[in-house]
Parts: sequence; structure tokens; C-alpha cells
Amino acid sequence: MLTFPTDFFKDEIRNDFLISEMMKRAWAAHLKILDELQALFRKYDLLYYADFGTLLGAVRHGGIIPWDDDIDISMPRADFMKLLEHADEIGGGLTIRSVYNTESFTNFHAVATHKTDLLRWDDDRMRDYYGCPFICYIDIFPMDYIPRDPEKRKLMQQLYSYAYQMVYTCVEIESSFCGGNLITYRELKSGLEAYCQGALSAAMTAKTNGFLSQLKELEGFLSRFYGNKISIDKDKKLRNQLCLVTEYIASSCNSRDADRVDYCPHMAYAKKDLSRDKSWVKETVEMPFEVTTIAAPKMYHEVLVSRFGPNYMTPKHLSSTHEYPYYRTQVEVLIGGDTGENYHEYPQKKELLDVLETFKEGHQVLDDLMGQIAQEGSQKAHGGQGNANVGTITGLLADLQDGAVGLGEAIDNICGEGTDPVNELEKYCESVYHIYEKVENAGNTAANGAVADLSCDSKISVTGGLSASLQNVRRGIIRQIHEDIPTDWEKKLRRPDGSTKKVVIYGISAVEALTSSKKSAEKIRNSLEIFDGSKDDVCVIFEVPMGFMGFLDKCNLELAPLYADALSFARQLDGCICDDGKKLELAVSLADAYYGDKCPLMDICKDAGMPVMIQNYDIR
Repeated sequence: MLTFPTDFFKDEIRNDFLISEMMKRAWAAHLKILDELQALFRKYDLLYYADFGTLLGAVRHGGIIPWDDDIDISMPRADFMKLLEHADEIGGGLTIRSVYNTESFTNFHAVATHKTDLLRWDDDRMRDYYGCPFICYIDIFPMDYIPRDPEKRKLMQQLYSYAYQMVYTCVEIESSFCGGNLITYRELKSGLEAYCQGALSAAMTAKTNGFLSQLKELEGFLSRFYGNKISIDKDKKLRNQLCLVTEYIASSCNSRDADRVDYCPHMAYAKKDLSRDKSWVKETVEMPFEVTTIAAPKMYHEVLVSRFGPNYMTPKHLSSTHEYPYYRTQVEVLIGGDTGENYHEYPQKKELLDVLETFKEGHQVLDDLMGQIAQEGSQKAHGGQGNANVGTITGLLADLQDGAVGLGEAIDNICGEGTDPVNELEKYCESVYHIYEKVENAGNTAANGAVADLSCDSKISVTGGLSASLQNVRRGIIRQIHEDIPTDWEKKLRRPDGSTKKVVIYGISAVEALTSSKKSAEKIRNSLEIFDGSKDDVCVIFEVPMGFMGFLDKCNLELAPLYADALSFARQLDGCICDDGKKLELAVSLADAYYGDKCPLMDICKDAGMPVMIQNYDIR
């Protein structure tokens, strides 16, 4: 087992970037996986080397790039295939997944990862992987020979791209029509009727027929260019067979006919040639990499220049090819949902808001028609003919008004008369009627019922005025309907004279807290101190992820006591209401603004029409 100095797991700033304690644990877990892979490489004399960002990190930083969170390695195709033959020999409770042993897999590289299909709390994995609770992985990329001959290279690229795209078309068909289940060629060819337990729609039929034509064409290519050395079995899962066909095309060139190598999916989606001279990666050298070493191409300079340019030694805080940190969604699973993820509106309120959503489609149609009016008015001015029908527009406006009246009656029944959303609906109806009159008057002056003279101002009033009115209605419904306010909340929400304070929801994301580590706890205290300075006029509802404190305790992070102190501080403040997610709906109903991290609660508040401010952990 790799050993790490105690200080390795502490928060650290490298190149002006904070690497949190949790990220350090994830790094250590990835290095452990690398160590297990290296044992197999040594046992079977397999060539591998750090590649892409990992190679850059090894050369420039002596380890992982500070703002990166994974490890990438590459292997010649022959060594890659031999590794897969011995994949079941890897230790550490790991497995190596690829298209050769996993039917549902659609990546064209292998992944060394934990032997589990379900993310859950695992004490054994925590013990063996330095307190990292997440599923970790290393990507292993096969490097294939690219034909020297331009015509053969072009043919290989075309065939590869064709098969590569078909894999994802197959996945789309399975997802859209088969509930994500894998299908066979025969099931697809029979029209999927039996599989889908019903007749196919016209769209489904067209999609599958088009894909079947591609399959037939692909079979012709395989016969013509590869002599049927690989074919598609009608009764095996089609997705995996397409992956294997794609892999066969990728590995079809030999060393004698090539000067360059590449990870072949680059041919299908990269905008430029990413291949490298095969001599650059023929030999390797060991380089320091955090607490261990990693193999790097002996001619790493040429590889890095071709990939990152001549100034690759100058650090740039570029984003990763995946969202940082990679364990973002895993945190949300382990804590039972980030702040706002468990938000549920009351049934009556949800029903009203769902009805309100139906107005959007009517507005869109109205916008399109009013746009036609403006265009046809211009054509008429220049001697053209207009075709917009007044009846269609006025009928739609009448439907919108009837819908608003019906919604207002429903709100009256729930909240009583004279509420803010009902008042806003009355204004909405007045605006609709104003547009109705304008359209009708314009129609009366036009021949054959065509609208000839209506300015663009009418379209603006539709897109702006009506939508703004309904946003006010939405906000009113959200604020009007909520559960009873607890007595302890009521005291903090009121000024001494009985009037209501301005209310700010302060939302904390578990992911952001882990990423910012100690900065998070410091920021919470500082922000709450600032809010408390205005406690006579402002009440803060402090929302934290329900399971996050327990998660921190289980992980035994240094952040845990600091975060607990920040929560304790919040509970002591007269102008702060602390909620653990149990009264999210009530909090949103009462709030005037949102402050805090990006999280589902932020989106909910933004959708409710509140101003939103994202906190910056670098500003105290």
C-alpha cells in the first residue's frame, strides 16, 4: 500500500489553486489504483505511459495538475489487449471494464475502477483508499496505428466515424424506444413491435428504418474491406457488437504501414489531427508523480508540444473535460441530495403553477403570429399581400383570457379574494384585452380579413408585458400559499413594530463546501456576521444539506468541526433561522432573495423570480 506523509492530506494551495482535503483523498485513491495497475504492467512487461493532462502534470508539476482530479494513461494496442486478457488479476478490489467484458459499455478506452455497480457507503473501501468515499477510476487509452498512405487513412477515418456514430444512434434508439434496455439486430429488424409491446409510431418507424439501412451498409463495408473477418450476429446485443466493429476498424492498421499513432475516437470528433509520431512513445522513462513515479514517453517534450503548444510549462487554469470535481454527483447521492434537491411543493400550489406553465405555449404561438403581423404590415406598405388571419389571433387571445379568469377563480377558492396573484391576473386580462382590441381594429381595416397595419410594438407588449404579468402571478402564488409559520420563525421574521423583514435564503452546497474546504466555514461565519448587522431589517433563512454534517463526521474531515462551529454560530444569531431542508417550501415562499452557492435551491429561487447572488469564497 502506498504511504503518504500526514501533511499530504491537508488543504494546500498550488499555483494559486486550493486543493481541498477531500480532493487530496481522491488523488490518493487514484494513485492507489495506479499502483495496482503498475503491478500488472510489471508482471506482463506491458508498456504504458502518462498521457494528456496527466503527462503535463508529471512534467510541469511533478504530480497531478492542481485543478485536475483524474489520471489518464495510454498503451500501445497490443499491450492494451494483453492487459485486458489479465484484467481479472488486478487487486485492490478493482476491476477493468471495457467493451470486451461489459455489454453496456460504450467507451473506447478501458476503465480501472472499484468493483461495484452501486454507489453506497463502504467502510472497507474507505479504509483501503485513504478515507475517500467515492468510486474512483483511471482511464486507459489504446493507441492505434494510423495508415501512412493518405487514401488508406481517409478510408479508415470514414469507416471508423461511420461505425462510431452508429454506436450512439443505437444507444439513442434503446433509450427512446426500449427503456434503455439492450436490443439485438433481430429485434430491431422485426420493427421492435414485440419488444415495445405495441405498434411503432411513425417517428419510431422512420428512426429504426434509417438505422437498419445504415446497418446493411455497414455490413457491406465489412465484407468489402475486411473480408467478413468481423460480422454482426443477429441474436447478440447490437450495441456491443457495434462497439467491437468500431474497435476492429481502429486496430486494423499495422506498424509497418504507419508512422503515427492516435486514440481513434479523435478521428470521429476532434477538429484537428491529434495523432503523434509513433517514435515519440516507443520508449518510456520514470518520472516523479506525487508520492510515487509514473512512466512517461521518453520524448515527452514532442508529445506535449503537439498537444498543448510550445508554452506548455506555463500553467493555465483550464477547465477539465469533465465537471470538476468529478465526484460532484457522488456527493449528492451519499448525502441524500444537495440543498434544494428534496424540494416539494404543496399539491394545491403545484397544481396552480402547472396550470400557469400552460400559458407559455400560448404566448409562444402569439409571439409568432404577432411577428408575422409586423412582417406583413411591412410587405403591405411595399405593395405586398398579408395572410395572417385575425380570427386565429383573437381566438387565441380569448382563450388566454378565459384561462386567466379560471385560474383567478381557483386562487380565490384557495386564498380568498383580493390576493396579490388575483390582482396581477386582472392586470394580465386587461393587457390581453388591449391587444385583442388592437388586432381586431387592424383587421377591420384590412381586405379579406388580413391584418395589414399593426406595428412591432404589439409584439413587444406580448413578449414583455404578458410574460412579466404571469411571472408576478407565479411569485404571488408561491408567496401566498404555504404552511403555517412556526412561532420561533415568526419572531425572527417580524420587526418590533410587527412589520415583515426582508428575507434572504442563504443556501450552502455540499459540493462547494468540500471543494472550498476551510474557506467554506470561514465564509459562512463572515457572511452571517454581515447579515446580522442588519438583523432589524433582514432575516436570513440558512439552508444546509440535510445529510452533510453526518457525511463530514463519517469522513472524519478536518472541515467537520469547523463546519459544525459555523452552524452553531448561525443558530445563535437573532436574525437567522436555521433549517436543515425540512421546510424548504416554506422558506422559498417567504424569501425575497437568494444568496449562496450554486445548487438546486438556487435554481428554485431563480425560477420563483427572486434576485440571486452567488457567494465568492475568495472574498471575505
